[in-house]
Parts: sequence; C-alpha cells; structure tokens
Amino acid sequence: MSEKEQLRIRNTKDVVEALRSTDPGIRFSILRAIIQHPEQAAAYGATEEWDLVEELCDQARNLNGSALRTLVLGALVSYKDPRVREVFKKEIHTSENAEALSLAARYLAGEVEGGEKHSLSGLLLQNNSYKHAQAAADVMIGHEQLSDRERVRIAMLSSEEFASPGITDETEQAWATELHGPYVSQSRRLLEAQGEAAFLYLRQKWDRLGDEDKSWLLKWGAVKHQVYTVELILRGLDSSSELLVLASLSAIPVLGEFGIIFKTHTERYLKSQNPSVRSAVARAGALGVDWEAALMGEDDTLVKIEMLLRLATDKGTAAVPTLIRLIEEGDYRLSAAATAALKKLGKDAAEFMKPLMTHSHQAVQVAAAQVLIAAGEELWLEEQLFA
Repeated sequence: MSEKEQLRIRNTKDVVEALRSTDPGIRFSILRAIIQHPEQAAAYGATEEWDLVEELCDQARNLNGSALRTLVLGALVSYKDPRVREVFKKEIHTSENAEALSLAARYLAGEVEGGEKHSLSGLLLQNNSYKHAQAAADVMIGHEQLSDRERVRIAMLSSEEFASPGITDETEQAWATELHGPYVSQSRRLLEAQGEAAFLYLRQKWDRLGDEDKSWLLKWGAVKHQVYTVELILRGLDSSSELLVLASLSAIPVLGEFGIIFKTHTERYLKSQNPSVRSAVARAGALGVDWEAALMGEDDTLVKIEMLLRLATDKGTAAVPTLIRLIEEGDYRLSAAATAALKKLGKDAAEFMKPLMTHSHQAVQVAAAQVLIAAGEELWLEEQLFA
C-alpha cells in the first residue's frame, strides 16, 4: 500500500503495514483508529505472518520514547493478552514517561498475580520516584492482601480514593515510617482527616514524637482540637527546644478565647536571641509587657512590626502617638504597618488623624488621609482640601 494513497484497511495485513509505514501521518492515523475502535481492529484476526497485538508489542519494545510510542501503548491497553501484560509489567518499572506509567497502571490494575506482588510492593514503597510509587499504588489498590505499610502508602499516593487505616498500636509503625519519609505532608493530611481519634492517639504518644511531629501536632490541635491542645502548648513552652517553643507561641493566637491561659507564660521569651521567637511572643500577647518600651529597645524591623500591632491591639487609641512617631521615623515597612494598625482602629482613630492633615511630615499626612478614608471620612477630607 502506497504511503501517499488514501488509507484503506481491509485485513490485518493492511493494519500492520500501516503501523510500519514510514509516513508518520499514516502511523498516527491508524493508531488513533485502533484506540477508538479496538474490537474492530482485532476482528480481522491474526495469522502467523500478520498479528496486530504482536506488532504493537514489538513497537512498544523497540520505539524510543515519543508521542508515537505513547499512542502504541494507548492502543495496547484495550487488549487482554499475556504478551501485552509483559509489556506493561516492564513499563511500570522502567518508564520515565508519566502518561506511559498511567497506561501501565490502568492495564495492570486489579489483576496482581502472585509473583508480581513482591516487585510491585517494592516499587510502591521505594522513596526515589514518586511517579513510579503512584503507578504501583494504582495497580495494587484492589489487592485483597495488603500490609499496613502498603495500605498507608496507597492511601497517600493513589489517584483513586482509598481509605487509610486508622492509627492504632498495630498500625503505628507504618504511620511512623511515612511521617519520617519523603511524603510526610501527605501522611499528615491523611491523619488529620481521621479527626479527633487520630489526634488523641498521637497526643498520648507525645513523649515519643520528634520535635517536627510535635510542632505539627500543636498546629493541628490549635485549629481543630483546642481543648486537648492546652496542655501540649504548656509543655512546648517549657521545652528546651526552640522549635517547640516557637510552635507553641504560634499556636496561641489561633486558640481564640483559650489563648488567655498562656499570657503569663510568654513574656520570658522576649529575651530570646531568635527574632522569630520574639515576633511570636508579640503575636501571642503577654501580660505585664510594656510594648512601647519593648518597641524602643528592639532592633529587628520585623519584630518591631509585630510589637506595634500588639501595642495597637492592647492599647487602642492610646497607641496613636507611638504609631505616629513610627511613621515619622521614615522606615517604609514600619510606616505601612503603623498605618494599617491605625486603620484597624477605625473611627476611634479618625479624630486623632484630622489635625495631622497639616503635619509637617508628608508621610504622616498620607497616613492620616488613608486612615480617614478607611474610616469613611472622605467628605471631611474633600471639605478640607477644597476649603
């Protein structure tokens, strides 16, 4: 059949010759036709010389990675044949093409044979290639005999929904392995989805958890399980680990009304050498702290921003003179933060701003105008500007 002639398919020979054509257009066309009508393509039958499935398998084995080869694999998916199975068994272990791996997983899914379980499990549990582990997860998802570790990994990586095993004394080791592996974020999300039962289980294992896991537990608990997190925050604050201290301080503002419990436990950390810790103290709040004095003694601009926001929150309009002075200092970051703090004070701050529209410092005038606009005083501003 000439490569330039219109493609005519009358038998398996025509199909195979089209697949072998040197014209890419003909090869792409016949492959798309096979993918769309696999039963019709196979209905021509096979002979010793002309065998559609064998030709497709041979091309899958010998073509280099390309769009053409991906189409060949896409055509093979429709044919349940031991030869095709061997192609996809090799593909799932060796391919670097995400679409090819997806096709292999689709073909092999739900039919894991005895001898294949061990190699697929190894592919699932290895940590070097996410896409190969995910492909193995999609293949093994329907297997009846899965270990706890396999069930956890499939729940994390499979593209289909799969219920993760609850964390118990029996499954703890499987979860611990994943919590210290490359897919820690996925394993944490799954545990968080298990809700209070999983949180309480991990809470009682606090002393056995590492600092990273404790920090995560504090963050999770502050958002979802406040009552059960109070004691953990106190333990974190008393810890010698700066990571845990920071996690505990960061959890306090999230607690809402429960946060007042910790106001007497945070001031000591204003002496920390770590600016992140001092910032966290300001966000958390602390009883008995003179935030204006702390501001004056602080060198780190980002910490000063947190302190001025705390000052405005705690003192309200009494903080206005200090906020104005910070705007006058000229640091654009402090000026922006102080202006934002004044805006939050709303109408309470508006009356303090009106006299500042004639301030000698232009930055103060701009800040005052912004606060007045935020407080709904546009009409007053217009009257002043056009008087």
